Amino acid sequence: MVPFRSGKPVSESEWIAITDGPRDDKPRWSADGNTLYLISERDGSRRIWAQRRDGSKHRVGEPVPIHAHEARRSLLNVQNGALDMSVVRDKIVFNMSETTGNVWMMKLSDR
Repeated sequence: MVPFRSGKPVSESEWIAITDGPRDDKPRWSADGNTLYLISERDGSRRIWAQRRDGSKHRVGEPVPIHAHEARRSLLNVQNGALDMSVVRDKIVFNMSETTGNVWMMKLSDR
């Protein structure tokens, strides 16, 4: 993130990194601008994480996972290009896929 100064260039040393993870994607700001939500595989599973920010948008504390995962319903079941997320005042909307399977058994009769 680069601070805005009308008509003046901002040096790279003043830029604020919004993430430190190479596997972070889809950053979205909260309605009040104090939290950055992103989809990340930083712990080996694809989840939604929240990173609090101060008034100047610097990080406050560590990112926190806010979306649990399970084998059946997971963000990993959605191709990365199709995965998206929207944040509004009191909701986060994202697409997720459900994977199920069945095993059927039968006894064959001896004819």
